[in-house]
Amino acid sequence: MALDTNDNTDIELVTNTTRANIQNTLQEIFDYFIGMTKSKTGIFRQAIMGKSIDYSSRNVISEASYDSVNSYRDMKVDMTHTGIPLTTCINIFTPFIVKWIQDYFNRELNNVKDISIIKNGVEERVPLAKDVMNDFSYDIIKEKIHLFTKAPGERFEVIKFKLDNGKYASMKYLGRNREFNDLQKTDSSIANRYMTWTDIFYQAAVDVCKDKHVYITRYPLEDYFGIYPSRISVLSTFKTQPQYIENTYYDSYPVIDLSLSKEEISGLFVDSMQPFNSYLSGLGGDFDGDTVTIRGVFTQEANLECERILNSPSNILNLIGQNNRPISMECVQTIYDMTKA
Repeated sequence: MALDTNDNTDIELVTNTTRANIQNTLQEIFDYFIGMTKSKTGIFRQAIMGKSIDYSSRNVISEASYDSVNSYRDMKVDMTHTGIPLTTCINIFTPFIVKWIQDYFNRELNNVKDISIIKNGVEERVPLAKDVMNDFSYDIIKEKIHLFTKAPGERFEVIKFKLDNGKYASMKYLGRNREFNDLQKTDSSIANRYMTWTDIFYQAAVDVCKDKHVYITRYPLEDYFGIYPSRISVLSTFKTQPQYIENTYYDSYPVIDLSLSKEEISGLFVDSMQPFNSYLSGLGGDFDGDTVTIRGVFTQEANLECERILNSPSNILNLIGQNNRPISMECVQTIYDMTKA
């Protein structure tokens, strides 16, 4: 039986039309997903750049300060150290910080049954509450960390201890010495004020971070230079001072003024991370609001591995032997390095 050519033409037309419709549909689907995924607003970049894990933080990059240093030896930020804000340190190392603070107060209060306070100008001994350590439980310290992070104006909150009569006394900070008081009293100490959560968090962060590293990552990762390990320099307030506390010397202790308002306090702290400028080239970053992810390294083995990578030639040279950590990215850093001698 002979086929009708008109029928073949109709089938061909339907087939080609169907193929064209499928092609157009695929093109529309492709364009749709490309539109969703491309650039910084795409779902992949947003998901990757916004992805976070436990004990990690996202920070804006900022330039290190040169105001308070007279020599390159005084720099808090160098090839092996990155300036990490105090709030970031206590968040990425929360388990260590909480343990340090609990040990600290256990040590201070373990054998203390009563304390001296000044009441109506007269010094008297008042017993501590038997459950005084309940105010320094894991959950309460984590709440203090959350408040310290989210409410900068509350960072000079005074540390208080529960007395046996249900009232609270404040811890007196005296630089080299400390005592408990419910009223300020005049003395010749370096710092005549109460102890705040900034004091305890800073001391804890410096001690905890002295043998720790962080991994700093800027997404998207184009090569292995987009992530690098670093030691930690804890940044607190913009204005700092040398301080000696319990045989421990702090060369950049935060300056704390309890007379300031909450609005003034919130502007005193460094809340951006400060990388060494040589790392900017590998990160593909600059100081126009770029952000990085910071993750703390917990185990001793992992920290030893960070130190090995940090001192490896691969941390400086790329696969063809070129230096990928130049000092020419920032003129301030370059001039400083050229004239530091």
